[in-house]
Amino acid sequence: MSEQEATPKARGSLNESQRAELALFGLDLSAASRRGGSASRNRPSAADWVTLDETQLSTLAPFGSERTFEVGDVFFRAGDTSQDFVVVLQGSVNVSVHDDTTDTSVGRHESGQFLGELGMLLGQRPLVSAVATTSGRALVISPESFSQLMHTLVDLSDIIFREFVARRAVLTAASAPTSVRIIGESGSALSMALRAYAVRSQVPHTWVDITTVSDAAALLERIGVALDDLPVVITPSDVLRRPTTGQLAASLGVAHDEMPDLVHDLIIIGAGPAGLGAAVGGASEGLDTLVLEAVGVGGQAGASSRIENYVGFPNGVRGADLVAAATTQAMRLGARIDAPVQVVALRSDGGQQIVELSDH
Repeated sequence: MSEQEATPKARGSLNESQRAELALFGLDLSAASRRGGSASRNRPSAADWVTLDETQLSTLAPFGSERTFEVGDVFFRAGDTSQDFVVVLQGSVNVSVHDDTTDTSVGRHESGQFLGELGMLLGQRPLVSAVATTSGRALVISPESFSQLMHTLVDLSDIIFREFVARRAVLTAASAPTSVRIIGESGSALSMALRAYAVRSQVPHTWVDITTVSDAAALLERIGVALDDLPVVITPSDVLRRPTTGQLAASLGVAHDEMPDLVHDLIIIGAGPAGLGAAVGGASEGLDTLVLEAVGVGGQAGASSRIENYVGFPNGVRGADLVAAATTQAMRLGARIDAPVQVVALRSDGGQQIVELSDH
């Protein structure tokens, strides 16, 4: 039996409160919870993606530059530190996920279709790779110009946003391969924290309970880790041994850059609903907005199964859904959200407000 076929067994070292928290994140301890997503969906073809018309392509053209490509040219790989927004003008590009030792296609993009998914708006490194399968032409738009067009082209940004959300749903489907795996024990508090962080951050991932794997030693040897290293997180760029959530965030590209003297118009401490609402307001007014969160985006609301008293939702809303929508909206408008990052002090210096962060 492989690790993908294993059926998890219940373990007793998690208390009822911890199990309840997992359940609120959609992380029950059944076999269905091995995937960080929802129901399965057939693998999409080019016909499933949005195709832009000539008018829309012309509108996008001033934001980028046209380039030709040949078979095998790579537009980006999973784990790259930056990713351009690419529109295929002519030809075909395949998108694939590297799952353990196999590259699995998750879609093909043809003329008039664009590459990318929700991670581009959430600030995450790409979880997939895009490689040309024919020769052709593409419009390549830098991350900075992409952010500008998402601010200024309202109709097109809505189309791109909805398509990105749909593609993330495909990547989180139960049948989809993933490039992020969390391997540990279901009774481990650290494993629970890593899984909860991945769900809150909308990271497609696979959970492997090592206690259910028939040949655990062979699996660990193939990865190059020992039992004492668990939990282990495999991302497109790293194999992380007993990582903190901050180290996982860094590997995914969403941790705060260790650069001194960063200056922002607006810094918001706390990424609960109030903080995310402030980020949406600040970013929509053109302010350079940064949100700092010590634990995970959403705060307590992110772990609420139902919120009945939030304005605009007369029938209530699931906490995770509210947080996901608010996070995406804030980042779409240009706000940056960093979590986990610990604020240790606030002070004034020469008319400026200084926010000091922990080194850990």
